[in-house]
Amino acid sequence: MGPDSIKMYDWNPKLNEGTGTLIGEQTPDRIRGWRIDGSDGHVNFWDWSNGKKGKGGVYGHDWFPADPNTPGSRYIGWAPWQDNNGNILEGN
Repeated sequence: MGPDSIKMYDWNPKLNEGTGTLIGEQTPDRIRGWRIDGSDGHVNFWDWSNGKKGKGGVYGHDWFPADPNTPGSRYIGWAPWQDNNGNILEGN
């Protein structure tokens, strides 16, 4: 994803809850990335380099055995995206 990638950690600063484990990463322009949804047992991935959904973009998910103890995004917005300085970024 590059040296300036933005990351998502298993941590909710509002609830002061989570493990702090890296669970997602994307390019600064948000065109390519991945995110673990641990309790659901899958990894989401996307690459919008050639367009969005239906226009050449690549996206999907891959399953692994579900485990409620696996670090991961619990719901949209649970764990915020952060830059390399730890600043919380707006949007998902």
